[in-house]
Amino acid sequence: MKKIVYFLILFILISSGLFAQQTRLLFKKGGFLSGDKFINIYLSSEKGNPSVTSETISNFRYLCFTYKPVGDWYFKEKDIDELKKISIKKDGKQIQNVEISPIAEFGDIIIVIAHFSKTEISFSQPFIFHNEFGSSLELYIDENLWPYYSQYHKYYTDGKNYLDENDYFKSFDCLKKFLTDDEKIVEFSFYEDSRKLLIDTIEESISKENKNYQYINIELQTTSGEIVISKLDSLKNTLEKAQSKFTEYFNYVSDEKSKKLSQKLDDLVATANKKLTEARTSFKSEKLSLFEKGNYQEDKFKMYIDLLARICCYKKYIDKLSGLDILDINLIQKFSDKKNKLETFGLLDDFMSILKLVNKNISHENYILNTKAIKQLSDLKNVELEPYFDIFMAFNSLGEGKLELFAQYINNALEKCTDQQLLSFLEIWYLSYTATKYTIDEEALKSIEKGISYETNEDFAGAEEQFKKAKMLASRFAPPLFYLGRLNFKKNDKFTAERYFSQAIKIYPEYIAPRKYKLDLFIEQGDYSLALNEVNSALENCKLWYFYYIKAKILYYSNDYSKAKDIILDNCLKINAYNFDEYILLGDIYLELTDKINSRKYYEQAGDIEPENPIFSDRMKKLLNN
Repeated sequence: MKKIVYFLILFILISSGLFAQQTRLLFKKGGFLSGDKFINIYLSSEKGNPSVTSETISNFRYLCFTYKPVGDWYFKEKDIDELKKISIKKDGKQIQNVEISPIAEFGDIIIVIAHFSKTEISFSQPFIFHNEFGSSLELYIDENLWPYYSQYHKYYTDGKNYLDENDYFKSFDCLKKFLTDDEKIVEFSFYEDSRKLLIDTIEESISKENKNYQYINIELQTTSGEIVISKLDSLKNTLEKAQSKFTEYFNYVSDEKSKKLSQKLDDLVATANKKLTEARTSFKSEKLSLFEKGNYQEDKFKMYIDLLARICCYKKYIDKLSGLDILDINLIQKFSDKKNKLETFGLLDDFMSILKLVNKNISHENYILNTKAIKQLSDLKNVELEPYFDIFMAFNSLGEGKLELFAQYINNALEKCTDQQLLSFLEIWYLSYTATKYTIDEEALKSIEKGISYETNEDFAGAEEQFKKAKMLASRFAPPLFYLGRLNFKKNDKFTAERYFSQAIKIYPEYIAPRKYKLDLFIEQGDYSLALNEVNSALENCKLWYFYYIKAKILYYSNDYSKAKDIILDNCLKINAYNFDEYILLGDIYLELTDKINSRKYYEQAGDIEPENPIFSDRMKKLLNN
């Protein structure tokens, strides 16, 4: 009964088409009283199961075929040796099985499984079984059972789907797997179609990007803005990626069509690169022409030059100079009032674009502004509010590696600078030059930087430790003494602070920062005699606009109006004639001298510089009511 059930199941499996990999072979010739005996041969699992999957085959190291008697007879033990002799004929060779496994049921051998080495077999070729009586008809194994079928069929279907979705790079990455002459792959029914899809992918990709280029090129005729340049840059990157990817195909396939596509892609990449260079050059020239043609009567020019100078000059720590670094465009946040003004006028994006272009100047040319812009600033030196010409000349010199020239221009800028924030930045740059020139200990500079960080976070104990360490490592370097003075000033120990400031000045008489603290301290205390001595000492060593202006203020506070007036007229105005504060002070002085005509004159000159400054309005009201 069990035999009947087994054969019934086998018959159903065969007739249902779950396997079609079978053939028939003459096993024994019949005699006078008996007919010929045949066996069916079919692909199976190692247990004889005719329902075979690709996983079944890949998971077993042999390829198995089952021998089954045709008709109502069974194998005998003596038949096993004959079954072992059955071989597979392939390419004129005889491939022998490596093992025979009989399966018996109720003492009868109903089937025998033959194991063949997979390494000797080509799945794509027909199988012909051979014995002493002849050969079987060809047996074919469905390709979905071949090695690598599921893997490569997925490459094919995924590549086709990606192509339908116009995702050419993903399509190519899948389909390029078919760039092979391996017979295990070439024989797949979808191999040729895959190769056709591969060339379609390349053609469609190039065609699409060529159309994109044409659209962008038309857009470039009317604008050279950043958005269009960004589109062109993106296209260029896509084309170069395509060029890199598709090279694998062009190197493998050398027919005429491949050569033409390769050339077309190369030409398109070259054209896009050339157009991008032209567009960037045009955009950069257009944007930066403001600095080449503008003047201080134009609010935009004045705002841009001032903010660019401040971002260039911003410096918190003393360090060794190694060249011109690109600007940190996020530093604009440090000048929030100026940033807010740009936002109010809708100019922030424009200015940020200019900062990026300036950074390209720095990266590629090692300068902030080109010679045309520098020439324009030079022509405007006599009407600049701050020493912008000297500032940009200094940084251009730094880009050229000319440290001595850099220091000279920084000194020029220090002399003319009227803005205390800029003055502080410029002095840190000069101190960095000094640290570089005199090879100040790197550890001392690192300790100063750490100390400033601690001080900023109000960790005064940590800051003091670092500043004293720097003082010990660089005893003839004045900044550690200044920072110790500033730290004590913040702790409200002003006597100790003043001593440290004095020690710093003794080492470096041109040091501006500690003198500023001392002057502010003496003026705050109302000790104008000490303040006057200090400012005179400062002017003996560095004749800066700032110290002349402070001296005029001290003289004004001391009621010495005539001398105060002379300092402004003879010194301050000659160094920098475009400062709001000096004209307000001069107007105050003339008012005290009861000269309302000159008082009005200088108040109004202050108003010409900053007409919306409330101090100007207050002074004019005071003058009218006096």
